[in-house]
Amino acid sequence: MSVPPKLIRTASTFVTLDARDDIEKHYILGHQLGQAGQFGHALLATHRQTGEKRAVKVISKSKFSRASDRKLHFAELRNEIDVMRRMDHPNIIKLYDVYETANELYIVMEAMMGGELFDRIKEQPDGNYSEADAASVLRQIAEGLKYMHEHKIAHCDLKPDNFLFKDNSKDAALKIIDFGMSKWVKRRKYFKSLRGTPYYIAPEVIQGRYTEHCDMWSVGVVMFVMLFGYPPFHAESDSDIFRLILAGFDPVTKKGYKAHFPQDIPASDQAKDLMSKLLTSDTAARLTAAEMLEHPWLTGGASKTPLYKSVLNNLKDFTATSKFKTGILRIMAESMSDAELEHLRKVFKELDEDGNGKITVTELSHAMEKAGTVARKEELLALLKAADVDGDGTLSYEELLLTSVGRKLSAKEERLWSAFSKVDLNRDGKLSAQEIQQVLGGNMEEVEAMIAEVDTDGNKVIDFDEFITMWSLKEENANSKDVAAK
Repeated sequence: MSVPPKLIRTASTFVTLDARDDIEKHYILGHQLGQAGQFGHALLATHRQTGEKRAVKVISKSKFSRASDRKLHFAELRNEIDVMRRMDHPNIIKLYDVYETANELYIVMEAMMGGELFDRIKEQPDGNYSEADAASVLRQIAEGLKYMHEHKIAHCDLKPDNFLFKDNSKDAALKIIDFGMSKWVKRRKYFKSLRGTPYYIAPEVIQGRYTEHCDMWSVGVVMFVMLFGYPPFHAESDSDIFRLILAGFDPVTKKGYKAHFPQDIPASDQAKDLMSKLLTSDTAARLTAAEMLEHPWLTGGASKTPLYKSVLNNLKDFTATSKFKTGILRIMAESMSDAELEHLRKVFKELDEDGNGKITVTELSHAMEKAGTVARKEELLALLKAADVDGDGTLSYEELLLTSVGRKLSAKEERLWSAFSKVDLNRDGKLSAQEIQQVLGGNMEEVEAMIAEVDTDGNKVIDFDEFITMWSLKEENANSKDVAAK
């Protein structure tokens, strides 16, 4: 028997082509959760087999009356479902099932019964919500974003409404929700469409040229609101809010309640430092989620574990096989701040047990054991070998510095562009042998060998795409293996 025409699944009539239509066979649909939205509502449901409570987002397709609206919203819904299907992290809401009939789309997710982030804060007795409480929450947000960004997903609409607690317990997990505006991140590609909620939008989003790093600005605004109780950029109209955002955040403490730290509301220097590094209009300088997790305000300051973990992460991301790459790292090391260098010297001193200026595999292993991190000696040996520029079997301070610079540079294309520009003296978008020799030194034979390591098209110069590939090849290979495994 042929299927009636109205039930034939096509991209113009169905959001998904693989979803079942028998939701009530698997779930008992219960009462409505919260207020209904423009295109649907949410229900509490019970999974018939396990008895587990879940939330069902019910979207009425009939609300998209015009063909153009239907096409646009169906595409956005497909993207949202695709994004959620790809993620599995304790700080990101979980997608379980998708069902669809001719008239409705049902998206089955975790039931988040603990309420929104700011509702939880408001419920605390006066003076009982501390910076430590805020740090615990923001650490979970950063963990979720680190996972998303590593998997090439930008949220693009982070705001207090989009953070929910799993349940009402004191230590309930906080999860990122609502991926309706999310985008897939691609190398050397920038997003252009204006997305997000005015108070929390990054300046580069307003300017129409942004990447996943816009999420970190939004986190900075959320943190500011958590600690001070009002948004740093506030006005009567969206256009006025955008004007203030484009003017930037001034990281000073003074009277008033505008885009600066308020004198009347106390906050620690470390908290202000973290906000300053998130609310910077310079996207190259803005912290990544991984860097945010290593900031003293989130690590507890005195804890030794983050120091050792950062070393291990730096080593994992580093390879010293390219002489050209090593040369670039050396000149970029000059741009490290005094605070970063002091932090690195402290780490090196703690790792160098015998004080001889060299870190051995044994010393690195001891440090990891003290920090509660399990790492096989063979793994540490391979990591150390990758960062051992001079080949003496140990890690010097300079080599440790290069691993730190390397991880920082490779986290953002903007930072790589800054490094590229230091060598591109004539600003033609290509690195010639003469420019490389002038900046990095060495004889012409050595320079030509450096170029040969990176020059994939054989034109005797290095363009920015080849430059990026030198840094990202290891990461892309890892991502390819990850996708293949899934």
